[in-house]
Amino acid sequence: CVSQMVLSKVNNVKSGWKSMFMVFTTAAYDDHKNIVLLAFEIMEKIVRDYFPYITETESTTFTDCVNCLVAFTNSRFNKDISLSAIGFLRHCAEKLAEGDLGFSRKHKKTSGNISPSLRQKAKGGKLENGDLSDREDHLYFWFPLLAGLSELSFDPRPEIRKSALQILFDTLRNHGHLFS
Repeated sequence: CVSQMVLSKVNNVKSGWKSMFMVFTTAAYDDHKNIVLLAFEIMEKIVRDYFPYITETESTTFTDCVNCLVAFTNSRFNKDISLSAIGFLRHCAEKLAEGDLGFSRKHKKTSGNISPSLRQKAKGGKLENGDLSDREDHLYFWFPLLAGLSELSFDPRPEIRKSALQILFDTLRNHGHLFS
């Protein structure tokens, strides 16, 4: 049901991504293997084929996506799910480093049309519409991604630990200059 709803109307989900990622995160921790496998299959399709849609409306959906992928890395049913989720975390890091998040492209196109009152920072450095006011400061996005990979570096499964460390170090080496 969720699969049909998301995949058939992916361009209309908009503010519903947060709820979808909450459902998938809950499924990642489920006791039934089939639920975990199905949820990850949907998540895989979303990240691989529809990534621009999940980041085009709200800045927080990127973080929700990352947190959902981190939840799937903890899958006790299937090591391949964990390794694939870590690979998608690399994909997220690359998209973030490229500035290839939908809301950031939209912001670049419309930044000249934003009123001065909307440009003012609201509480917590966010604009009234929930977007981050300082697009140069990627820490808000990098932190959950790097923290998730760092947490996985303590995973008891050697393959998961090695993969997470490799991606963490590659990300820091290749993109560390983008944040301080």
